[in-house]
Amino acid sequence: MINAYDINSFIRRNRYSFPKSFDMTQLTQDDLAKVAYMDFKSPIAAFWIHFFLCCGRLYIGDWIIGIAQLALCLLGGIGLIWIFCDLFCIRAATREKNLRNLMAAVNGQGRQVPTFGINMNVSRRSL
Repeated sequence: MINAYDINSFIRRNRYSFPKSFDMTQLTQDDLAKVAYMDFKSPIAAFWIHFFLCCGRLYIGDWIIGIAQLALCLLGGIGLIWIFCDLFCIRAATREKNLRNLMAAVNGQGRQVPTFGINMNVSRRSL
């Protein structure tokens, strides 16, 4: 028997992880099976990491922007202004990054979630 993934529990667990314009109810059971065990970044955690450590972009996986911000922060001036302005954008950037990761996983382009050898609905043919 196959476990059906519950869209309502997925929505409750991830309701703040995606932009409000994204309708999570449009996900099918197959889509949910692909993304049910993905770990999405928290926009609130990204905000506080950025506020205290100035590396919220590194937390969400924007490595180039994060390293550039930290390098310019060490030099002072423009880096500090950039980090301060990014403080207001980091939550939206986290939600957009989560949405891109979700869509990539649904379309089969993203990082595959390990199944630990459990394959459902797959039959092997002998060669």
